[in-house]
Amino acid sequence: MPCARPFPLIMKGQDMAQIFLEMKGTRRTAIGNLRFGVIYRLDNRDARVDKVIKALTDKGTKAQPKRPAAVVLSEKDVKARRAATESLIPEPEVVSATDQALRSGADAKKVIADQRKEIAALKKAATTAASEITVLTEGKATALARVAELEASMADLSTASDAAMADAAARIAELEAAAGTPSDETKD
Repeated sequence: MPCARPFPLIMKGQDMAQIFLEMKGTRRTAIGNLRFGVIYRLDNRDARVDKVIKALTDKGTKAQPKRPAAVVLSEKDVKARRAATESLIPEPEVVSATDQALRSGADAKKVIADQRKEIAALKKAATTAASEITVLTEGKATALARVAELEASMADLSTASDAAMADAAARIAELEAAAGTPSDETKD
């Protein structure tokens, strides 16, 4: 298949008699499959290529018109279409070594400044957390001391309650003995 390639694959500066052909439909030809929507740069000095170009661009006669399968484009049209599609392809940015070093230095300074801010915020958070831990530890110690006091008070109250119950039982027994009524405990 001589010279039948889409134009983006052709290298600039090739020496050939060239013609640009935009396909309006897919066709299988003597020079290969030509796909719909692709612009081909072809060498029309080759007899087979010239014959295919003439067959694809034939419009017929007035009496019998044909719809051509391809359209011949000028180099100006191709450049215009290429410029319209080149916006989709990112162009590499040309940066000198000095610019790159300056950008890298500025970027590094920015990263360092951001990290210093982050470290300061983390230190502040750690200090706050440490003070909260201290307050909570002191609160825990105070709560444990209060629990110990309450347990001691509870023990004292339990002892006093038992003593009061014993005194009340003895007093009831005395009053019942003085009244001559037997207590519930002695009825059995």
